[in-house]
Amino acid sequence: MNNESYDPNGFVDWFRQQYGAKNDAQLALKMEISPVIFSRIRHQKHAVPKPMLVHIQEFTGLHIRLIRAQMVKEVAPCAN
Repeated sequence: MNNESYDPNGFVDWFRQQYGAKNDAQLALKMEISPVIFSRIRHQKHAVPKPMLVHIQEFTGLHIRLIRAQMVKEVAPCAN
């Protein structure tokens, strides 16, 4: 059983902290992208685009694998 699940809110919150932005709109402004993108990511209507991953990598200096790791959260296994 997979103990991880996609966590778009956690990812956007983590990235917002990395960028030092107070909210999604400020983050979008700093990244020069539409705030709608973050809204769609948060509501799981849009995956994180690959160009955005590259941009995040360039900003943070982190490896893509580490950035992708921020997109999932650990889920406790169900006790039967």
